Amino acid sequence: MSIYPASNPVSLGQGQLQLDLNFDTMDDLPMLPGLDRAAPGSAAYCLDTQDLYLLNSLGEWVVQ
Repeated sequence: MSIYPASNPVSLGQGQLQLDLNFDTMDDLPMLPGLDRAAPGSAAYCLDTQDLYLLNSLGEWVVQ
């Protein structure tokens, strides 16, 4: 797994964090945290494809 924090997480309480992540390849996308650990609006940037993903309120990482 090659997922790295791009900045420090911000605690929103109740165990959820606003995350800003980088990940190496699309193989890592399924390993990104879900709503159990990340707040909707969290961002993840794929270094390989240069795509930005945001976590929606359904727990899905959606390309922007």
